Amino acid sequence: MSQSKSSVPLVVLVLCLLGVAGGLYAWSQSLGGPGEGGAGAWITPTQLHEAARTGDVTSIEKAAAGKGDVNVAVLGMPGIKNGMTPLMVAAQAGKSDAIRALIKAGAKVDTATRDGWTALHFGSCVPAADGIKALLDVPGSAVNARTPEGWTPVMLACSRGGTEVVASLLAKGADVSFRNRWGQSALALAVRSGSAEKVKAVLNAGPDVDSMDREQKTALHAAAEETQGVQVAQLLLDAKADPNKADDQGVTPLMKAADRGNVELARLLISVGAKVGAKDANGQTAKDWANNRGDDAGKQIAELLK
Repeated sequence: MSQSKSSVPLVVLVLCLLGVAGGLYAWSQSLGGPGEGGAGAWITPTQLHEAARTGDVTSIEKAAAGKGDVNVAVLGMPGIKNGMTPLMVAAQAGKSDAIRALIKAGAKVDTATRDGWTALHFGSCVPAADGIKALLDVPGSAVNARTPEGWTPVMLACSRGGTEVVASLLAKGADVSFRNRWGQSALALAVRSGSAEKVKAVLNAGPDVDSMDREQKTALHAAAEETQGVQVAQLLLDAKADPNKADDQGVTPLMKAADRGNVELARLLISVGAKVGAKDANGQTAKDWANNRGDDAGKQIAELLK
């Protein structure tokens, strides 16, 4: 008997919920769903992020007309980092028209993901500069915003983006004195990218050319670690980089060039006063590093270092 009494309210509750759900569905249909053109046209957050990724300005404008939240952050969407807004997705995809449409609809440029990335950070990692320029056109955009790991947009541009992206950020006041948690500067990251044009752009901003990372390596060390780093090394030396700075293991750029078998760079460093007899923490000279290779490049460098 007690069971029949307790089951009645449950049935009523279920019927009520079904009625509410049906009413909400009918209401949403009256507003106009995706692809419909009613006054209350809308698209879901997932569709809005996809529209941003593909540069679908029409769908973005539809979301704005339907009073959709253009700053909604998505979680768990394949290919999209948790906490990304549609603007961040458009910036990552380099869709400048979508970026402008989202900004016009009220998208916030300086909103950050859980790990501190803003749209400017995402937009700095692409080859073309149209997207980053659209973001930088917003008054007060935080060009020097830093993630918890210390990355600024210009650091990311130096590492992954295009030369014009770097130039655009610098033109808007990007600070090249910052370093990330590993002590890497924008200059060192530009050097490691292998792009002489990026290095020139950063050097024009007046960085500390001998700034050291957490292992006390300078940008010239970074150039010496790259097998094609001669042109970049020349730019650094022209900017008065010290060829005799040693890292925390006592390794100089000349030793690193010898280790890499880079004959041309070794010759360049010697010509500007690199100390041939300097020893690292293990007591080895650049000649020892060259001989350790046991190949023709090592022999050529050892001959230079006599």
